[in-house]
Amino acid sequence: MKRLFIINAKAGGGRALQSWRSHRERFAAEFESGSAVEWIPSSPEEFLARVSEFRSFGEWVIWGGDGTLNASINGLLRARDSGTAADVQIPVVRVAGAGSGSDYFRSLPIGDPVPVDAVRVTIDGAERRYFLNMASVGLSARVAAAKGRLPSWMPRSLCYALPTVSEVWGARPFEAELRVPGAEAWSGAAWGVFLSKGRYAGEGMRFASEVRLDDGLLEVSWVEDQSPLSILFKLPTLYGAGLRSEPGVRKLRASEVELSFREPQPLEFDGEPTRATRLRFEVLSVVKIGLKVGRFSMTLEPGAN
Repeated sequence: MKRLFIINAKAGGGRALQSWRSHRERFAAEFESGSAVEWIPSSPEEFLARVSEFRSFGEWVIWGGDGTLNASINGLLRARDSGTAADVQIPVVRVAGAGSGSDYFRSLPIGDPVPVDAVRVTIDGAERRYFLNMASVGLSARVAAAKGRLPSWMPRSLCYALPTVSEVWGARPFEAELRVPGAEAWSGAAWGVFLSKGRYAGEGMRFASEVRLDDGLLEVSWVEDQSPLSILFKLPTLYGAGLRSEPGVRKLRASEVELSFREPQPLEFDGEPTRATRLRFEVLSVVKIGLKVGRFSMTLEPGAN
């Protein structure tokens, strides 16, 4: 089985590339024999343009974090949607966890790759994107954008905590409506809405409490209007047990969710930012896509993963 190594030179503030350079020699024999290929794409757009070139590779190793994994899965599934590479087969994907957050990596069990769902998002009735871990609207999207502006020397432990503390004072609740088939709509002011397939985001914050990677459902967390101080008091819970039955937090689980806003809101999909007024989320079960994802151990011998 041919193996493709995808290295994000910018992940983790450049630390992913440094990590790859320190490990690359371990795979020299695979590169020389042609059983493995190294690729350092310059952008998600380049990945989407070239994805069909790698359809014969049975395994992809993502040397980066959630953003790199997100770009890779988007490249595969969007190419299949567009028909430009309809014959693309879904490879086994392994993640080295070399990004600044690598939160989806935390949700993956150690051992063989496991079946996982993906989530398709339709933005304002037109554009489609995908994610594996988490999407969020509101304050968390502002935090993700602020995190992207931090200097590369910032310690990983502060990459999300500092932006959260700083952004909470400038953010404001927004009016939203959430609809799920067969259930009463939610509407009102919210600080944030989180749609989770993985368990963690923001360097270990646990927004989801009961989510599973392959259950065909999203876990939705709606943070109601409350004071900035109340939001900050929830941070220790987020880094511990997670949002469960906290005051001011509503929860539901569903396979399809629609969100709409009175005006465009910032949002992010596994760290990829955009803005929208209307969103539709649909879980693509592993039965539909056949995707398996696992951890890539940097301590095992080449070929042992």
